Order: sequence, then structure tokens, then C-alpha cells
Amino acid sequence: MRFSFRSVGARLSLALAVVVAGALAVVWVVLVPTLQNRLVKGRIGLLAESAREIVHSEPGRPGQDFIDDAARTADANRAILFSSSGAVLFDSRQTGSSQDVAQDPVALRAAESLARREGVVHRAGEPFAEVAVPDRAGHVLLVAASPDALDCATCAAAAAVVDVAIVSTPRGLMSDRDARRQRLGGELVAVIW
Repeated sequence: MRFSFRSVGARLSLALAVVVAGALAVVWVVLVPTLQNRLVKGRIGLLAESAREIVHSEPGRPGQDFIDDAARTADANRAILFSSSGAVLFDSRQTGSSQDVAQDPVALRAAESLARREGVVHRAGEPFAEVAVPDRAGHVLLVAASPDALDCATCAAAAAVVDVAIVSTPRGLMSDRDARRQRLGGELVAVIW
């Protein structure tokens, strides 16, 4: 069976399908990485806030209970306390070895600079948002969380960010906010919520 595009309706249907597919591709390429970066930055911000408070409340001789509480307080997958030389003192993940974090780059940078450091590291192919904060005794507290494991505050922030409309304007595709800022009209292509 042969399909013919001789009729105007068939040609318009094909053109609409191509435009919709193109718009979805643009949304995927442009917005998804931006939103993912915002989620990671938001997660790092929450971890940094929690780590700062945890270090200020640290007892004189922190132990395993302190690290377990630190992981829960920071809503982190893991909390690790390093000595000033970089050795793992306590790890909230009590099963298995701590070799995967023994040379953690974020913790090492915090130990060298004696200042808070943050970043994203990959372990076993999974990204982790990390914040390392030195304490008064020279130890370094590292809290790590997968950006996928979000708490309610981060989910609410993401929900507020994701409500976007894509508009086709004379200057090309752009978000509804950008079109309003530039006082441009156009056709609504898609809404992401």
C-alpha cells in the first residue's frame, strides 16, 4: 500500500507532526539540562545549609551516632567524617568499606583549604551532590546525596520552576516569560508542568 501526500490535508498533517516533533526536541535539548542543573544546585544548597548547622552543633568528640544523625538531618544518602589527614573516621553507610570515598575530591579540597567546598562526583555511574565542611578540630564532614533523592522542599522548588510554556514567535521559539519580557506575540507550542 502506497501513502500519498498529494492532498493539502495530508501535507498539513505531516507538517504539523514535524513541527511538534521539532518543538519537543528543542524542549528536551534546551530545558531538561537546565532544569537538571537547577535541581542539582538546589540540592547542593540544601546540603550546604544542613552541613553548616550540623558542624556548629557537633559535639567535642563526634562518633558514629553523630554521623548517622548528620545523614538524617541533611536528608543525605551518606555522611562521612574525615580526619585532618583524610582518613575516614566514621561513615553513615555501615555496610561495606569506605574505599569509594577515601580519596573524595570534594572532601580533599575542603581539608586543603579549610573552607566549605561543594561539587558533583560520580560513584558507580551515579552522580552525587556533595558538600564538605571542615570543623573546629580539623575534621571534614562530607554529606552526599543523589540529586534524584529529593526532599519535599526541593520538589516544591522544582515544581515552581517547571511550569513553562513554549511559544513560537517571529524571533524563534522561546519560553512564555521571555516572550512577555520582549513583548512578543506568537503561537503556543507546548506547556510543561
